[in-house]
Amino acid sequence: MNKQEEILELKKLYLIQFEKFETKVFLSWLTIFFGVFIAWIYGKVNGSLVIILALFTMLLDGIIELWRKKSFNIVINEIKEENLGEI
Repeated sequence: MNKQEEILELKKLYLIQFEKFETKVFLSWLTIFFGVFIAWIYGKVNGSLVIILALFTMLLDGIIELWRKKSFNIVINEIKEENLGEI
């Protein structure tokens, strides 16, 4: 039983660390997007590029959210079933 608890804690730690990493990546991407948006306001960038980047940002956010929900649901189901498997 002790090994299963350790596996669970490692899975939780992995998910938390990856969530921090993906948040940093997403915030970096948003910084780039807002830079392009400001350049568009000043007329330095074409509007279609801003629209494409906005759509890509929405897609990226959706993919990250789906992955996060799926990963956390897997860990929650393993806790409920008390079948933690491998790391």
